[in-house]
Amino acid sequence: MSYFLLSIIIISINLALLGLIIGSKSKGRIFSVTLSGAIIWSLVLNLLYSGIGEDIFGSAINLYLVRTSFWGAIITVTGLTLFERSYLRGKHWNNWLYVLSMVVLGYLFIFTPVVVENIFETPRSPYNFEYGSLYSLYGVAYIGLFSNAYIRIVYRFFTTKKRMEKLQLRFFVVGISLSFWIGIFTNLIYPILFKDSSLSRYGPLGLIFTAVFVTYAIFKHHLFDIKMILSEILLGLMGIILFVYIFLADTVYQVIVNIVFFLIFSLLAYILLRELLKGIKQEHQLERANRKLTDTIESKDLFLRMTSHQLRTPLTSLNGFLSLILEQWQGKYKMNQATHDDLIRVYLNSQRLISIVNDILAFNAIKANRFGVIIRPSVNIYDEIKYLIEDNKYLLEHFNTEIILKSVGKDFTASIDSVRMKEVFQNILSNGVYYGKGKVWITITDDGDRLQIRFRDNGSGVALNIKDKIFKSRFRARGAGDQNPNGSGLGLFISKTIVHMHQGTLTLKNPGSSQGAVFVVKIPKIANLDKYNS
Repeated sequence: MSYFLLSIIIISINLALLGLIIGSKSKGRIFSVTLSGAIIWSLVLNLLYSGIGEDIFGSAINLYLVRTSFWGAIITVTGLTLFERSYLRGKHWNNWLYVLSMVVLGYLFIFTPVVVENIFETPRSPYNFEYGSLYSLYGVAYIGLFSNAYIRIVYRFFTTKKRMEKLQLRFFVVGISLSFWIGIFTNLIYPILFKDSSLSRYGPLGLIFTAVFVTYAIFKHHLFDIKMILSEILLGLMGIILFVYIFLADTVYQVIVNIVFFLIFSLLAYILLRELLKGIKQEHQLERANRKLTDTIESKDLFLRMTSHQLRTPLTSLNGFLSLILEQWQGKYKMNQATHDDLIRVYLNSQRLISIVNDILAFNAIKANRFGVIIRPSVNIYDEIKYLIEDNKYLLEHFNTEIILKSVGKDFTASIDSVRMKEVFQNILSNGVYYGKGKVWITITDDGDRLQIRFRDNGSGVALNIKDKIFKSRFRARGAGDQNPNGSGLGLFISKTIVHMHQGTLTLKNPGSSQGAVFVVKIPKIANLDKYNS
């Protein structure tokens, strides 16, 4: 295959890749600048070494083609720098400033002798370059820009923790490494060392590695977040281009070579398409699994919402009627002590059922990130605790528990969600009643800009080996079911979540087994309303 034909094929493939990247509308489009410079560089060298440019425009064009190749090369490395800054680090340059800079450099490189002063013929090559006064500066700038971008890209490849990004960059790094280092050797290092530009014509052939490896990364690992349908279009364009070149050959030998090249491409295309289709199939399977999971979650949420309506509403009404009857058990509803005691058991069990339903709904909302608080200013915590004790009088009566309420300080108001915080206090108080031995001490302390609410019981306490697990969801200590068989294991987890939403803390200050348990709630008096309102 002739140099001209092979070069045109590589340029065509890179043009197709350029069109794909520009059409992707992804942030990876910035790489199109690098490809554009590479295509300019390779195209003008092709016109130079194939003699087409001279045939069309005369020998005078050759000098301008050489100079234009240097301009295309500098666009390539500056484009790589832009890509590294924009795609990998999210930094941006002013687009108009960049375009203006390239236009100015284009004028200097092409129409002045600052980089290439003239060209001359030698026995080894008809196009050797007489370098201009700024050629050394050009070489330093080229190597510096390339090295900076290349080292940063390679460093990103070795340090990234994202598996997909590492897979994408693996092929990208291999492709640009082979292409750039071949080009740097043939068109920069060799001419400088040996004063001979005969290898410069082969530099653009190295672009095949960028095209192949970048295309594979797009196919296999969605480099630049390009849609797979665009990758299929690129593959089809490549196949069409190679097929057309079969009929453009001048000799039987070139026809055979082109056919072999097309068949090799077709085999590689088949392998890539097979991998692509396999990936699409796996994505569809994953999408179906995700849809099933989403449907399951929605069904669960629907069930819980129905539970909320179908259970909480009648249970609340039942509790209200039971409370009314108990208030008037010696008046309007005359009953003996035994009946009164039995009715209290019914009332407490209905309250427990409501509490379990509420815990399940709250837990589900927390896991779905739909759980929030509505902060209200100037809520008196001391009064809230007194109301809570009054609401629990039948619980305290049934378990023969005494509450000792103390306060230290004067100002007990805070910005809280009184409904949610009542759930916290109710959970801790209930634990003190169920697991204590007849006494619960509640101390409210004014700590300046914070309030401390301390609950202490005289029960068996919490074993030290499970102290760190007590706030985990669904955790219940061994033997806890003997004292409170209806617990859900969610109360303290939900309570800690609510307190955290108030920018506070809930801790267990446990002196050890058989010495009771001490739960301490600390909340700021003034919360961040913008952050916690929902």
